[in-house]
Amino acid sequence: MRNGVKAGILFGLVTVGIVGIAAVYFLMPPKPVVVADRLCDYVRDQQLNCVTTLAADTFVHPGSIISYQPSQTPASDHLPLPVSDITGTSCHVPGTQGLADAAKAPSPVSIPQLSYEVNGALKIGADVELPQLYGTTIKAGPEWSDVQKVDFAVDEAWITQIDENLAISAVQSCSIRKQCVDRIKSQQYRVVATALVAKGLNYKFYDNSGAVISLSGAAKANMFSASLGGSSDVLATTDATIKATDPRVVGVRLLPVDVFTNQPVCESNVIFKADGNASVSIGGGGGKGQIGPAQTQRKPINETAQMAATGTESSECDEGFERKISGAQATASVASTADGKLRLTYDIAAHGGHYVTVAGCVLGQVVGKTGHDNSASASADLIGTISIIIRSENSPVLRVAWQNMPKTGGEIRVLDWNNEPLRDVKSEQIVGPISAAGDGGQDLQSRGPGLYHVETRIQLSASVGGNVDENQHQSAEVTADVVAD
Repeated sequence: MRNGVKAGILFGLVTVGIVGIAAVYFLMPPKPVVVADRLCDYVRDQQLNCVTTLAADTFVHPGSIISYQPSQTPASDHLPLPVSDITGTSCHVPGTQGLADAAKAPSPVSIPQLSYEVNGALKIGADVELPQLYGTTIKAGPEWSDVQKVDFAVDEAWITQIDENLAISAVQSCSIRKQCVDRIKSQQYRVVATALVAKGLNYKFYDNSGAVISLSGAAKANMFSASLGGSSDVLATTDATIKATDPRVVGVRLLPVDVFTNQPVCESNVIFKADGNASVSIGGGGGKGQIGPAQTQRKPINETAQMAATGTESSECDEGFERKISGAQATASVASTADGKLRLTYDIAAHGGHYVTVAGCVLGQVVGKTGHDNSASASADLIGTISIIIRSENSPVLRVAWQNMPKTGGEIRVLDWNNEPLRDVKSEQIVGPISAAGDGGQDLQSRGPGLYHVETRIQLSASVGGNVDENQHQSAEVTADVVAD
């Protein structure tokens, strides 16, 4: 009897112990595991900075501008996503020369397969501790503890870099919006110099048996869930749990903080440039002594095109009898006289010629005369362009004015970088070519930062015959200015 009681007591104690151990195992949460970021460790070994999110290389790349102030332990910093890009449309002034080719040729590198430990103590709905793919979130499910480990791998990788000299030249030039230049100079923002890019980046999740877990299998088993957030390049594949097919940036290096501080930069919100040319032509027609076929001369801005010719008409019997010497002369120039100001000067003249032939000449006297006319022509074609670079973020008014334009033959067009005309400030109507004559002006609404053109053209001609003279001469001025809204 006593032996039976003892056996029962012993059995009870063993049973209680087993139940207790089971309760501790199943009811007590697993001990938290500190998950080391293997990818970040690798990136730092390459003397690069880690990033908060693995984003596409079309978003993060050399030339990207990030808002970044180093912490007291900069080696542990993870750099945020860019706020702008000196090579892209967010900083580039439309119509000016950009920095599309500033990146050097990529250099291939090798990224090893990396294994991540699993923190089984994650609560339901907590983010899984892995490098985050932009647009994708992975959260622990009720059975997260059934996940043993996660492997990170890529199909291929390479390094891209920006040409530092080109980056400096861009900031010095006026083709970058002033807002971007001010950001860089403030040193609160930094420019990405180098990017480590990986293609075919993928995660393989393993269960406790060592088998790869599919994304659908994970959902069914309540291990974890993945929200792809509309990322078309992130998907489940046969060889990985999750894979990003597009290239992703896994690490970057920044240009030195002081690389722009000692460099001159473009400070102006508005920059004026001028270009143009002047062409003149003269010619004649008719009979003997005419000035000859048309001749043309063209000169660039700030130079004068000039031509002149005189006929050699002569009458028979008495060379001066009823004779008129033909001639033509043309002078034209387009000059830049100040910022946003052009002077277009022209002077053309044509004089018809005349001579006679005779049936006879008796003692120096003309007998039976026939008159002949020679024609002469002169023309001028003046083209002047005021280019205006607006770098500020507002949309100021472009004010165009002209003086002493000819009654006919003068035209002004105001265009944006796409050769599209602007709208009148008051009427809001699109303004096509302006038939500018005499004095006048017009205010047009700009479209924000960009390259604008005020194109002026004057075309004049004088063509006469016989005893007719014609002269045209004038100095016209065209000005362009940028005024506040």
